[in-house]
Amino acid sequence: MLKYALPEKNKEIKISLEEFLKLYKEDKAILLDVRMPFEKELWEVKFAIKLSPNEIEENLNKLPKDKLIVTAC
Repeated sequence: MLKYALPEKNKEIKISLEEFLKLYKEDKAILLDVRMPFEKELWEVKFAIKLSPNEIEENLNKLPKDKLIVTAC
């Protein structure tokens, strides 16, 4: 489990849009939208799971354990 994303490790944890869409279509990935409310209003991703950063820890049990979780932040 990745607990902290450090700037020097960003290249290791990024995924391209094309790769995400392929995995999503294969039901191997989900999108977790943790953006600020005003950002979600500007561009809504209907298929994403929407949680605020403060809600993530208390909702970990609701996230799939068998899929890649990609965050929009």
